[in-house]
Amino acid sequence: MEQPTKRLYVLLIRSRSVPSMLIRFFTKAKYTHSSLGFSEDCMQLYSFARKYESLPLPGCFTTEKIDRGFLGKDPETPCALFYFDVTTDVFESVNAEVNMMYEKQHQYKYNYLGLILCGLGIEKTRKNKYFCSEFVSHILKKTGALPIEKHPSVFRPVDFLKMDELKLIYEGNIGGLRDKILINV
Repeated sequence: MEQPTKRLYVLLIRSRSVPSMLIRFFTKAKYTHSSLGFSEDCMQLYSFARKYESLPLPGCFTTEKIDRGFLGKDPETPCALFYFDVTTDVFESVNAEVNMMYEKQHQYKYNYLGLILCGLGIEKTRKNKYFCSEFVSHILKKTGALPIEKHPSVFRPVDFLKMDELKLIYEGNIGGLRDKILINV
């Protein structure tokens, strides 16, 4: 008997912010930020990103929405939305991990040093500190949601593009994604 499945979502973006442009300059990556979501509407995404919309620093564990805040600012921001199916048990495990972190979000910090070490390919886990793709890959690896082979501390947003388990829903700009979601609601 097949187990019931639910969907999880990964959103990749490349903003025109200074940090994103720096990351792109050094990595030549198509996308520089990743978020994890539980619904296709992208109205509640989780990631490590800027705390304040207008300032790149400080970073923190945060929620994001594609129609508000930093993500809602520039409709021309390139993005790609992916989904993958997991069992209900795995979905609940991912949800529990994210909720636990959200309830204790003041304990978590942005992993600035880890971002630099990632760029150098150096694996280094730092307690309660993450950058965006480190967080997403950590959660998905820990819960068994995806077969993440790389250490989360060196996992980049573009590494999601290499995963056959992820199915592309949309690629274009964030304004187009918002329009697509509104049409489908």
